[in-house]
Amino acid sequence: MVRSRIALAVASLAVAALSWGQNISSGLSGTMVDQTDAIIPAAQVTARQSRTGFQKASTSNEAGYFSFPDLSSGQDTISIEQGGFKKYQQTDIALNAGEQRTLGRIKL
Repeated sequence: MVRSRIALAVASLAVAALSWGQNISSGLSGTMVDQTDAIIPAAQVTARQSRTGFQKASTSNEAGYFSFPDLSSGQDTISIEQGGFKKYQQTDIALNAGEQRTLGRIKL
């Protein structure tokens, strides 16, 4: 009886440890370019989770690249702003748990 309780406790702890190791966050990235395909650095990028309204902000690097490595799964909207360019917005980006998605080259 005691052994079965100990075995149950050990099994429960093992399942809990395995579930902590699972990655349920999602990622989204891309690169900003202009109409001539030239890189656009230092653009302001915002990711907004449609269901909760939670937002994260980032800035594209010197290669025009941005990344949000730790987003919740669900529907997201990306907004990009840079002086001299029209604001870019892409809505309804579906992210599944654990998915790392790239939007590729985004033309402003």
